[in-house]
Amino acid sequence: MILAIAILSFVLPTITIAHVSLPFIALLTPLIIIPLINVMIKFDKLPCIIKYVIFFFSLIILNIIISDLVNSFFELPSLSLSFAFFQYLIKLCWFLAAFYLTYTAPQDNEYHEKITKLFLLSLCGCMLIGCLEWFPWAGREWVTSLYPFSRPEEQLSVLTRDIISTIRIHGFAQHANSTSGIACFAGTIAFSFIMYQKCKTTSIVLFALCFINLFATQARSGFIAI
Repeated sequence: MILAIAILSFVLPTITIAHVSLPFIALLTPLIIIPLINVMIKFDKLPCIIKYVIFFFSLIILNIIISDLVNSFFELPSLSLSFAFFQYLIKLCWFLAAFYLTYTAPQDNEYHEKITKLFLLSLCGCMLIGCLEWFPWAGREWVTSLYPFSRPEEQLSVLTRDIISTIRIHGFAQHANSTSGIACFAGTIAFSFIMYQKCKTTSIVLFALCFINLFATQARSGFIAI
């Protein structure tokens, strides 16, 4: 259930608390305290690949801490840390929790199919955001305001163009290039499932949504990649 809630929360927009933007999944982090404790207790028995991931995450977090402290020491009156440190820490916690919950889950085909379909539907939801921003309809500006770019006024002004092919949306990731990267990733997964005849209907819908997102973000490198 925790894993299902986490997967579905990826579609939700970021929230702002005390002028700090947070992914919605950050609010769900207290739900994974018990899985994290179990991971720490059984750290010696973890696969080597998980230990390598923890090591590289730790290097990234350490790099952010050192960079923030050095920059604030020379440029600000007091030492401070950016929120990027907490974001990567939250990502590491959820990665470890997802590994533990998947590793200890029932090893049967029905469970795996449910998680797979849920993951594909979550990707469909992410790609649908870009389509709702791109196609002309009454709620387009409202959807765009939920997933704003750094300069929302410029983004909204683009929507008023008469030719739909000249409208470049920023999509679920709130940045055109990032959205095209996610679309390539999701499209590759969808194509793989189509080839292996698994979750075929959902995969075809996902692949179509990814193609639309690549066109709407005007990501030429994305077309080449996929």
